[in-house]
Amino acid sequence: MKAFLCFILPLFFLTQNVSAQFISPNYSDTLLIKYNVPIKVNNKMDFPLNLYYSEDTFFHWKLIKENLYDNKFDWELPYIDSIKAFLKYEQIIHPEPILINTINNAHSRFADNIDVSEYGKYFASIGTDKKLKIWSCADYSNILTYDFNLNQNLYDVSFIDSDRIAVAVDSSIYIYSISYQGIIKEFKNISDNIIRDISVKDSIMIAASYDGKVYFINLNDYSISNKVINVNDQLYCASISHDLTKISCAGALGNIYVVELINNT
Repeated sequence: MKAFLCFILPLFFLTQNVSAQFISPNYSDTLLIKYNVPIKVNNKMDFPLNLYYSEDTFFHWKLIKENLYDNKFDWELPYIDSIKAFLKYEQIIHPEPILINTINNAHSRFADNIDVSEYGKYFASIGTDKKLKIWSCADYSNILTYDFNLNQNLYDVSFIDSDRIAVAVDSSIYIYSISYQGIIKEFKNISDNIIRDISVKDSIMIAASYDGKVYFINLNDYSISNKVINVNDQLYCASISHDLTKISCAGALGNIYVVELINNT
């Protein structure tokens, strides 16, 4: 059997929340096709890795090993039609859900909605008891409670940042501050009907309403845009993409609407 020489170049592609690195092979290693190549990684997490190689400079990736829990794998090097190959790994993070705590009677009536702050320090809940409650993710204690004391219903809650929380109350939106321990901004009756859902990305908040419209609020200066999306449907939810270019919303007619945002500036 004829042996072919091939150089292997390991690449360190780290995905989000990954804690692993290649140990071998190294950049300068010369490896033999059809012989075992010991791939060693330093995986500091309990989640497995998928190993891949590419022989066409990242255009196509072929699987070496799936769900690798060990820090070492002997790879029989296949025939590679290139003088170099490239390695990468992907970390598979899918922890099993485990119920670790139950907060009994968190609200006196239905708990309608909940949201967790970006870095997992707090979570906020609203209920039909007309109360907003802030909880600690560390010990699950109730840190703050705000009673809206209104003859109106609370429909959605969303963290803006680690301090500010947006709450949809009938046709209005209120901004609550944890540090201030109260409402710091009110957007009263911005809709002709119930605001059913709010979504926040960066400095933009959108609000989907039963009047069939999606409203825009700039969270830097708290200005309400005069431009709205109108789909003539009773909207239940809306979401904005991370790059702020697309909005999707859905409503009572069973339709999903996707809107592309155009920057006119």
